[in-house]
Amino acid sequence: MIIALIFILLFQYVYNDDHLQFGFGTVATASFKNYHIRVKQPISCENSVQYSGYIDNLVTNEHVFFIFLESRFAPKTDPVILSLNGQLGCSSITNVWFETGLCLVKKAGIETNPFSFNNIANILYVDQPTGVGYSYSSGKKPSTCAQVTETIYWFLQSFFTEFKQFARNDFHIAGTSYASHFVPSLATHIIRENRYASSSNKLPIQLASIILGNGYINPRAHKLSYAEYSCDDNKYKPIYDKVTCQKMKTNRRQYSCYSEIQDIVNYANSQEMKTEYGIDSEAGEFQNCNSHVKARFDMTKDSLVNTMDQIEKVLATNIRVLVYAGDMNWYNNWYGQTDWLSKLDWIGQVGFNDAKDKDWFSYVSGQKAGTVKSFLNLSFVKVFNAGYYSIYDQPANMIDLYSRWVMNVSLGY
Repeated sequence: MIIALIFILLFQYVYNDDHLQFGFGTVATASFKNYHIRVKQPISCENSVQYSGYIDNLVTNEHVFFIFLESRFAPKTDPVILSLNGQLGCSSITNVWFETGLCLVKKAGIETNPFSFNNIANILYVDQPTGVGYSYSSGKKPSTCAQVTETIYWFLQSFFTEFKQFARNDFHIAGTSYASHFVPSLATHIIRENRYASSSNKLPIQLASIILGNGYINPRAHKLSYAEYSCDDNKYKPIYDKVTCQKMKTNRRQYSCYSEIQDIVNYANSQEMKTEYGIDSEAGEFQNCNSHVKARFDMTKDSLVNTMDQIEKVLATNIRVLVYAGDMNWYNNWYGQTDWLSKLDWIGQVGFNDAKDKDWFSYVSGQKAGTVKSFLNLSFVKVFNAGYYSIYDQPANMIDLYSRWVMNVSLGY
């Protein structure tokens, strides 16, 4: 296992591109006749196979943008990971150039990413809700998690109809921060639709697990954890002194500490990039986060919804659930995660709460990377020396975590 993973990360992969350039095509299934897919193969900093394009809903006039990276080594059998980005109204495509994609956008230029997640899986990035990133709509504008779930589901049906060779692969849904609202909702929707897939002419999606990173799950638990985290003296020095901690309220705002985001926005708005990836002019100027989209969801009070019940439904079907949190992340911090995890109503509640933390040693970095607590099909990982963007902060350790998770290999010792 150790040798295989190191080999993947060090091997210089050369690919002779014999794929045809996709043009415009129509997805036609009994249940998904009104969807149009446009795909091309962009060229980036290295030769791995990737696709970009739109899936269009001809009824609602939604145009959902995606980038799909084939696995370097065994795309026909490696799992597919759907990667959904974090903050509400923020682009998943940013992740391609910031954390897990083939290339990283830096102030000095574009660099090959040695820890690209296509070393371990096929990766699908989708800009959602419509209005975020390069996705746009001239009609329907979603404002609830349920609407986003429906959009992503028909997107997946259309995608796997076009890319049939991946439809039978294990499928994992990964989301960070607010995307952890969408992930369990989509998972329960897939579980429900799979039961009737054959009779409704839909493709069954091979859901294997969900992954929730620094997730926004239980609003009350997260808000109440801010004071405890900010005043804790367990590993790092407290953020505030004793006097401040006594007075502190729990409604502080999140602040971003990652300057590379603006470099990515500049790159995403370059004409060269838009031409290469086939971006529609109607998508307008790329923004990492769209405040108008966030405002629509705030108006429906979607951010106040507790999604624990959906996670409980996922656990009840024996689908595996991974929750992780960076120990240096204040927003949606690990205190809040452990609080809501301890209150999940499922068959393994007592066993999970009684389970002890085990050390997680990364095969890739050779270091102690964090701790893991597991029982049955639920695992919680605390990632050491990682903040809100845990993959950015600890790329070697996080590719180790994802690799072992999708291969169902134990993390703790």
